[in-house]
Amino acid sequence: MLRIGAAGPRPFPNHGNYHTSNLDPNAIFDELLSRGGLGGFEDFFRGQSKTRFQSNLDLTLLEVARGCRKAIVMPGTGPMEINVPPGLEHGEVIEVPVDRMTTIHLQVRVRPHSLFKRSGVNLHAKIDVPVHIALAGGEIAVPTLDGRSTLRIPSGTSSHSKLRIGGAGIRRGVELGAIYYEVRICLSKLKNQAREKIAKIINEN
Repeated sequence: MLRIGAAGPRPFPNHGNYHTSNLDPNAIFDELLSRGGLGGFEDFFRGQSKTRFQSNLDLTLLEVARGCRKAIVMPGTGPMEINVPPGLEHGEVIEVPVDRMTTIHLQVRVRPHSLFKRSGVNLHAKIDVPVHIALAGGEIAVPTLDGRSTLRIPSGTSSHSKLRIGGAGIRRGVELGAIYYEVRICLSKLKNQAREKIAKIINEN
């Protein structure tokens, strides 16, 4: 389980497990007296167990890849912002300490992306490459999580080849993944005459 802190004007104290032995003795007896003397002793220590809230945290693939700040609202805690580190996996649980007695457990749910599939810190996608660029080589524009980038296509690239752009994937800790593009040779934009010429060249070789 990953433990994270908060963002914004209400930082979460980063405390560990709460132990009554660390309490100020004066604070203990002041609380006991306010509860009617030593009769409140048992009730006081019984109330020191931690309260844990559980909820889901929905993230897009871009939020997972780059990290983000998310607002959450839990019963009894009010609205607060948390720093979400990059690289979280679908189903992973993160722990947010609210105070010494309260924590929030959030299970990550990553929404499916229309183009990219994730594998660890790497992303995978399929792209269409015109046949003349696949044969002669060239550059095409390809999508990334941050917009579009240029991918160089080596001459003689065949269908199902995989090309990569390093550093464009998901960051987790010191790792930074890549995007791998699977090539699909595209003939649809060629005129019939051009297709016939290409077919003739292929047949001759």
